Amino acid sequence: MPTIASIPGAIIFRTLITIVLILILMVVFFWYSEELEDKSEKIAHYKVIQELNIALSFYLYRKAIDGNLNDLQRTNLGNPFVVLAGEDYSVPLDYRGELPTGMVPKKRGWYFDATNQSIFYWNQAKLFSDYQLRFIYEDKNGSGKFESSEETIKSFGMVERI
Repeated sequence: MPTIASIPGAIIFRTLITIVLILILMVVFFWYSEELEDKSEKIAHYKVIQELNIALSFYLYRKAIDGNLNDLQRTNLGNPFVVLAGEDYSVPLDYRGELPTGMVPKKRGWYFDATNQSIFYWNQAKLFSDYQLRFIYEDKNGSGKFESSEETIKSFGMVERI
C-alpha cells in the first residue's frame, strides 16, 4: 500500500506548505509587535501630557499659596519643561530640549518648538499632536495684564495646538 511519502514530490510539497505557514506566522507576529509598539508609544505620549497637567496644577497651587499668581502670565506659551524645572518635577528621559528654528529632529523624543511655542513628540515622523502651555484668565478690568486681585483664572495647563 503506497504511503504519502512514496508519492513523488509529496515531501517537497509538505516542506513548501510548512515554509509558507511559518512565513505567514512571522508576518503576523511582526505586524502585531509593530502595532503594539505604536499603541504603547501613544499611551506614553498621553501619560506625559497628563503628568504635565498634574505638575502644572501643583505649580499653580504653589504660586497661589506663595502669593505669586502675577508670575503666571509669563508662563503662557512657554516651555513647560523649563517652567517646571526645579519644582519637584523631573523632565521625561527622552526630552531633547528646544528645537532650533528650521532644524529637523534626529532623535526620537520630546522637543520644544520655539517657533510654534509648543511641545511635540518626534518619532521618525511627527505623528502626535503639538501641545501649548496656556494660561487663560478673564480680564475683568481690560488691562491686558493678569492681576491676581481682580482677575479670575479660567485654565492653566497643556492644550492641544490647532
